[in-house]
Amino acid sequence: MSIFTKQGVSVDLWIEMAETVPMHVEVDPPNQATIHFGSNSDYVVVLCRENLVRLAEVATEALCTLDAELSAKSSVGGN
Repeated sequence: MSIFTKQGVSVDLWIEMAETVPMHVEVDPPNQATIHFGSNSDYVVVLCRENLVRLAEVATEALCTLDAELSAKSSVGGN
């Protein structure tokens, strides 16, 4: 899925944070948050309140799934 197409050139975006990355947030009340990634704000995501809530929900779901997988592997390895 392309995020931008112009004159036959297609641009996709993929960001992977394999290591600990500095992050900070700025808020613009009442409905916007800006999350900065990297020590020099190399990547920035601006989210409205509704999308920030959804991102938090999805991140929580991912953490729960990872924890469940880790727990299942630990219990299998411990028997």
